Amino acid sequence: MMVHALVIEGVEGLCAGAKFHVRSGCGVTLGRSAECEVSLRDLPGYQKLPEEERNRDKAFLAVSRRHLKIAVINPDNVELEAVGRQGTQLDGRDFGSAILPDVR
Repeated sequence: MMVHALVIEGVEGLCAGAKFHVRSGCGVTLGRSAECEVSLRDLPGYQKLPEEERNRDKAFLAVSRRHLKIAVINPDNVELEAVGRQGTQLDGRDFGSAILPDVR
């Protein structure tokens, strides 16, 4: 049985170069909180910041403690749900939730 997973790769800022895998039928929450499955605190970009600057970094503070839920509905469709108070954009527009079809 083949297990499908979505690979998300950060392209800029604290997430640049980081890769996250989300299996089909599963979901993760992304945010600043260490309780999130994908926590900005665990990223190399955050870890490289001097300790005294970490919690004052503008990019870090722009993300809510619990910011975005990402769920792989099936190998072709991903659901995004903005759960933070900071606002989240998709293709330059604010959104609350969206289903991305054909993500293969």
